[in-house]
Amino acid sequence: MEITFRPMREQDAEVIISYKHGNDYVCFDSEKNQTDIDSLLSDPNVDIFVAISEEDEILGFAEVAFDEDDILEMSGALLPEYTGMGLGCNFITECVNFLVEHYDYAGGAIRTLIQPGDRHAQKVLERVGFQLSETTEDWAEMQIEL
Repeated sequence: MEITFRPMREQDAEVIISYKHGNDYVCFDSEKNQTDIDSLLSDPNVDIFVAISEEDEILGFAEVAFDEDDILEMSGALLPEYTGMGLGCNFITECVNFLVEHYDYAGGAIRTLIQPGDRHAQKVLERVGFQLSETTEDWAEMQIEL
């Protein structure tokens, strides 16, 4: 499946924050995370892109920031209706490829944080090449070398 990306617009944010976590996959849940449109779109240090299918459907999103060492840090999620369908590896690969190209990123690695114990996300990220680098009570850091 071909995935394209565009900067998140307000109407995209409305779609994304309307979703609730409804299965055993840890994914975006606006109620749990108490996210609103303003906070989703207002952080000047974070860029958010919407992942769009060939049919022009919103599949999910990718958030991007750079740490103090200019390492690209990404996070993102498929919307609940697309989880469990075998799309995860393609989604993550397309996110990585898009972000590297979009930012002309030549850093040595990309990092992501997931919730500890999120077996589904960890398995997908490992299949793409990410490796677990650090775990705390609050998060697990994974990294892929470029």
